[in-house]
Amino acid sequence: MAIFSINYSRRIDRQRMNTLNPFRIYVNLYNSYAGNPYLRPTISNNLEFNYLLNEMISFTIFALQTKK
Repeated sequence: MAIFSINYSRRIDRQRMNTLNPFRIYVNLYNSYAGNPYLRPTISNNLEFNYLLNEMISFTIFALQTKK
């Protein structure tokens, strides 16, 4: 008996708020940081194909596409 399965997922990963904040924040007299407001979220598309033969042999093909 052979079993096939196909899985697809799409994710959006966004930056943390402090990495987007364009204003300079002073930690102390010598250290400060500022974020980049032009950062874009990362979009990932995942595709997986599984094949199981006689509950003994398994094959998996996985593809990942990431865009910024």
